Amino acid sequence: MIKNIFKISILVCLITAGNLFSAGTTGFNFLKIGVGARPVGMGGAFAGLSDDINSIYWNPAGLAQLKNREMTAAYLSWLEGINSQYLAYAGPLKDNKGVIGVSINSLTSGAINKYDISGTLNGSTSAGAMAIGVTYAKGELMKGSKNLSGGITIKMVQETLADKSISVPVVDLGLLSKKAFSNNKMSLGVNIQNLGSGVKYINEVDPLPQNIKVGIGYKTNEKTMVCVDYNVPNDNAGYINAGVEYKLNEMINLRAGYKTGTDIDMGVRAGFGIFKNNVGIDYAYAGYGDLGITHRVSLNYMLGIVEKEKSNVKKVKKVKAKKEEVKQTEIKTETKKVEDNSEKIDKLCKKAELYYTRGKMKESLEVLQEVLKIDSTNKRARDLFIKISMQKK
Repeated sequence: MIKNIFKISILVCLITAGNLFSAGTTGFNFLKIGVGARPVGMGGAFAGLSDDINSIYWNPAGLAQLKNREMTAAYLSWLEGINSQYLAYAGPLKDNKGVIGVSINSLTSGAINKYDISGTLNGSTSAGAMAIGVTYAKGELMKGSKNLSGGITIKMVQETLADKSISVPVVDLGLLSKKAFSNNKMSLGVNIQNLGSGVKYINEVDPLPQNIKVGIGYKTNEKTMVCVDYNVPNDNAGYINAGVEYKLNEMINLRAGYKTGTDIDMGVRAGFGIFKNNVGIDYAYAGYGDLGITHRVSLNYMLGIVEKEKSNVKKVKKVKAKKEEVKQTEIKTETKKVEDNSEKIDKLCKKAELYYTRGKMKESLEVLQEVLKIDSTNKRARDLFIKISMQKK
């Protein structure tokens, strides 16, 4: 019974005005739970990087960077048997008209036993939440600023507790500059999350968990990306997310990060990603103090990248075949040239040898050079040439 009471307490904090993570009071607090194992593994610092489909949550402007269609499915094993599922798809529109994405984020508790005031089991109930969103992002927002992109996500958010439910529209806005500074290694992003009217629970109205994210991404070298986000929530003091991603090789990425603040979910984050051809899997670990550990797994799929790689492979093979053909033609030409001049080469070699026996080194070298112009691999001429050169030293 205690376990069920604890589970209900967590859900009430997420779904009603009570805020599990802060001293303030906001509604729809499940929107604070970050999605995607890659960003979470980097400590939740992603607003200034946002270079994949996870941008839908962390900074919708980053979706403009997508060159291929992408899909992701993520699963979060949260606290006390509460789970979260996330599904998203995004792809570029034709004629460089931007990138569009759709996403579904849900939180489920499963069956929760109900007890009356005396502690007697009185059936079961359930609780959950869902956000369905559409995202649009566009690069080159202004003329002459092709590194500046913008994005917007419009979500319909619903929460359910027992037989009660409530729905409200929510908006996220983002900006991203990929080369914000002169060194071209640093990017800057801003994301305003969860704009909208308040949430009315019976007679009370609570605000949405709005947050302003300002993030920086810095590429220290070809293998390492460092990110830092500063958050300004409307229900608590500001806090920092910091993280790093290291490319171990072409297939494996390692990640680590840290979240500051006074919430119970502050602390170390870690994870890794494995990507091969067009399929990737990401994992992230995050601790919640005495409440336990959470695990996130994301499965990512890039549509179209395989065809592109196959096309590139065909082009490379074609270039290699052409180079080999040219090489073989040159060898045949050289061989024929040697064969046609074999008698001439023999006479020149004898002439060079005669000069050498008579001590006329200069004249011998001149004749040998003539031989090597015809056949650069002629062993007879090369040996004598080296012998004379060594003697001159």
